[in-house]
Amino acid sequence: MKHLRKIVAVVAATVIGVAALIAAPAPARAGAGSLYITSSHGGDAAVYDAYRIADDAALPDNAQFNWPGLSGVSLDGYETYPAYDPASPNSARDGRALVERVSADVSVDNAGVLAHALEGYVVPGAAPVARVKADGPAVAVPDGWYLLRAHGRRTLFAWVDGGPVELGDKSDTPVVGKQVSSGAGWGRSAVAGSGRVVSFRVDAALPLSMEAARAYPLAIDDSWDEGLVLDTDSIRVELLANDEPARDLTDAVEVEVSDRSIRVGSDDLHALGAEPGNALRLSYKMTIAPGAKVGAAGLSNSAHAGYEAWTGHCQTPAAAARVFAANLKLSKVDASGAPLAGAVVAIRRGGEWLHADGSFGAESARLELASGEDGAFPALPVLSDGSYEVVELSAPKGYRAADPAIFQLGVHAGEGDLTLDAWASKPLRVAGVDAESATASLELVNEKAASGWPGFIPQTGDTAWWLVAATLVVAGAAVLVAGARRKCQRA
Repeated sequence: MKHLRKIVAVVAATVIGVAALIAAPAPARAGAGSLYITSSHGGDAAVYDAYRIADDAALPDNAQFNWPGLSGVSLDGYETYPAYDPASPNSARDGRALVERVSADVSVDNAGVLAHALEGYVVPGAAPVARVKADGPAVAVPDGWYLLRAHGRRTLFAWVDGGPVELGDKSDTPVVGKQVSSGAGWGRSAVAGSGRVVSFRVDAALPLSMEAARAYPLAIDDSWDEGLVLDTDSIRVELLANDEPARDLTDAVEVEVSDRSIRVGSDDLHALGAEPGNALRLSYKMTIAPGAKVGAAGLSNSAHAGYEAWTGHCQTPAAAARVFAANLKLSKVDASGAPLAGAVVAIRRGGEWLHADGSFGAESARLELASGEDGAFPALPVLSDGSYEVVELSAPKGYRAADPAIFQLGVHAGEGDLTLDAWASKPLRVAGVDAESATASLELVNEKAASGWPGFIPQTGDTAWWLVAATLVVAGAAVLVAGARRKCQRA
């Protein structure tokens, strides 16, 4: 972008970051003196306001061509525009040269440098001469120089000189996309439980308009719901270019981190080697906090980009990605459904045990849960879809420990919605599934223990019964031994 290096002056009234597309005369589509805009956005056709900033400028001393904003401006591969002083003795000659120069350059300035430099020549509050809809009919206008503006589009610059002029409609807005992955590919949603790492990335595609800006500032603002925990060491900022390896810009941009947000920005992406069509990517890793409240809407993470346009500071629409999980309510009951207190259980998955932080690992750090008077176990960390096992470590008094029981959770995340289902094997049973709260309720059923000795009821973990039984056995053995001795003595 040679013209950016050659620019030595800035138009005082020009808004930094505004882009322009220069129009060249085109084959006739309508009568003389008309504007026609072709759209590259399909059904998203913009309506442009056409502002006449000067008449046909046929005379070199036309005061309307006192455009100091062009001083020092250079198109790619061309010499810079000289300063124009209407009070100079050579103003007539310089004015004619300026008119001829602009007339020739308007057809080759694909980057939109001229329109960008001349933005300030639209009088604030001025009414447009005409309104031109992209892909609509040609609109007749008086001859002269025009700047055409539409929200979210590159500003267009045209010289109408007795014939039709065709322009191209192109966006000047960065496009932001947000994706998430829990290991099964990237998308707008993912399923993950507490302690499981999820990856997020934000891509801001840079518009063609940035080429016309002398400096192109851009910032990405990213925020998330409470319950998501950021790994600050994983933050990375990259520049993505077509067919080239990603370039790490983490240390070259400003990165601000707070409890629930990240802001990444640069005062000038040109200085970092960015070009139109490239993308600025922000990526990082997160986990779901063990006590996170996850409902049917999941946990949202959204981002937008802030940029400068002729309307001032603007921001793109927010792009969001969501993480979904299942809440599990586990309770202890007898065969009739009455609550049982005092049971202790743990959750196992594939040989690993659930820990308090939601991760799965060694048995020595497993989370052990005891049922209360209402039979309910304390809240568990949220879980992802998959197969799990409830292992009873200790049963309530008067009941035998239940065999290990398997349950499965099906958590299916769509475009912002959740489908939840659950299945369990005996002695577990599914008491209910509530998609609105993303909660599956399970009950672990205990059977009463059979009596192992008249008058005694053995309990899992109750050493008293075993101690009594052992004492009785030993005492009986002593009686038998004593009897044997007496028999020997008589003999």
